[in-house]
Amino acid sequence: GASEIFLAFLALVVWAGSYQPASAACTSTWTTCPSTGNFADSCDCTIFHSCGPALGTGTVMKCSAGLYYNPKNGICDWPANVKCGCTPSCTGKKCGSDGCGGSCGTCTSGTCNTATGQCVCVPSCTGKQCGNDGCGGSCGTCTSGTCNTATGQCVCAPSCTGKQCGNDGCGGSCGTCTSGTCNTATGQCVCAPSCTGKQCGNDGCGGSCGTCTSGTCNTATGQCACVPSCTGKQCGNDGCGGSCGTCTSGTCDTATGQCVATCVPSCSGKKCGPDGCNGICGSCLSNQTCSSGQCVATCTPACSGSCGSDGCGGSCGSCSAGSSCVSGQCVANPFPFKSDCPSWTKYGSAPPTTCSLPTDPQNRPPSAVEAWFTEAVYNDLFPKSNIGWGPSPCLPYSYQSFVIALRYFPTFATGYPVVTKDPTGKAFPVTYTATQAARRTLAAFFAHAVQETGENNANLYNVLSNTADADACFYRGGLFNWLEGGPSSSFVPHQPSSVADGASCNTGGLYCDTNSAYFFPCSTAKNGSWFQGCYFGRGAIQVSYNFNYGRFSRWLNQNGITHNGGPIDLLKEPNLLLTKTDPPLAMMASIW
Repeated sequence: GASEIFLAFLALVVWAGSYQPASAACTSTWTTCPSTGNFADSCDCTIFHSCGPALGTGTVMKCSAGLYYNPKNGICDWPANVKCGCTPSCTGKKCGSDGCGGSCGTCTSGTCNTATGQCVCVPSCTGKQCGNDGCGGSCGTCTSGTCNTATGQCVCAPSCTGKQCGNDGCGGSCGTCTSGTCNTATGQCVCAPSCTGKQCGNDGCGGSCGTCTSGTCNTATGQCACVPSCTGKQCGNDGCGGSCGTCTSGTCDTATGQCVATCVPSCSGKKCGPDGCNGICGSCLSNQTCSSGQCVATCTPACSGSCGSDGCGGSCGSCSAGSSCVSGQCVANPFPFKSDCPSWTKYGSAPPTTCSLPTDPQNRPPSAVEAWFTEAVYNDLFPKSNIGWGPSPCLPYSYQSFVIALRYFPTFATGYPVVTKDPTGKAFPVTYTATQAARRTLAAFFAHAVQETGENNANLYNVLSNTADADACFYRGGLFNWLEGGPSSSFVPHQPSSVADGASCNTGGLYCDTNSAYFFPCSTAKNGSWFQGCYFGRGAIQVSYNFNYGRFSRWLNQNGITHNGGPIDLLKEPNLLLTKTDPPLAMMASIW
């Protein structure tokens, strides 16, 4: 076993002064030690040569009887484990195999080239970027900087020549700017203009933060200071938010800055013309002129019956209570008058007694509807209009506004041809005359308006026992609301709301359709926290959303209708739909 081999090896070593080769025919090739260690003999397997540090010829050592020297494991081993008779070959070799399972030596440095038996140098560049590889070669060169030969690392050489600031090319800095900013491209400190919060004055770099279009520049604060202008003024604004004085008597003419005596308009007995205070007492119809404060016809009145329009804005007569004018004749009304309906709620303030009446700036000819649909009929149909105050000419839904609107749609509710069959050729169960068809069209229009903006008081059917009376009073609630949501609309600043309240809204009243905003852009203007681009419903048959306000604006401009001398833009001022009366847009938009 292993222990027996070990004990045999311990007993092995003896001086071999009487050594003889195993065979006289074999001559040993041993000469000198190639290196330290034990080496097999080329002839006798029972001996080996032990070479110490002094090298030389070494010392001949002999294995115990019955054992051979095994160069593979360096011990005296059983003959069966040793290839005896092999002649080791180490001539000219410093390392590697001796050809008999032994070694010709080991390399103290480098590695053994087993093909030549020579020790060769192994370059060492692990972790190095540059410098000597230990074998006379190089581990690389530095593309920038220099090589630290002790560490084999490339070190950066800072480059700050001519620079005041910025990167030194090695991750360091060439300096910092005490003022201004660093131009990293040139490495120079440059002045940074400072105009934050300034309107004018020096920017700190020899430039300017701007000039004042009016007033003077306070160079200490960089703000434009307003210079009050009161030369020749007694009162009014000084142009800087201050006052040029107040009037001890009279009122201030803000245009001239002069105090003028208080003017009291004089319109007693007048329907038109100047009021003596640069105002007017009213306007006449398009076919009338103002003469001595009275509206007089500019055409020849024509009356073929006892009532209705005379064709010149006047009347051929009026009908008594309980009847209406139809084709110039007074006929009994099929429904009870407004006085028979229960009282209703009126919201907000009563209409003014004087105002700018609705006008037709294009003086278009009257619609044929005016000949039979009189103001008396209109007023009887809509006593609750305008949030309960009735058809006042100073409010959006008046008879005057309606007939002017009709003139811009001359074929509406007029002159329909008699049609007896549907498009498939099937006969209608009832055939209407052209006049009947026109009047039914107008009735359908008003029915739609009742549904859309009417009072719609269903409680009438509880308080009135007769269904016909309830019907009559219910439908007389048409043209009630101006704004979507009625007098208590949640979109606008005040409740009950006025016509003017429609100019502002919260986010709920924006009605901005983003899909059409490219063609009809929504206004983003605000008045404080309230939005002005409000496209919620307005009018008797309500116009809603930006695309409808935009399309109606196009129609108005195509028909030559202007506002303050320029094109109408309802996307910018949607509330003009209620407030503009020259011509009256609320009624026009509903028919449109």
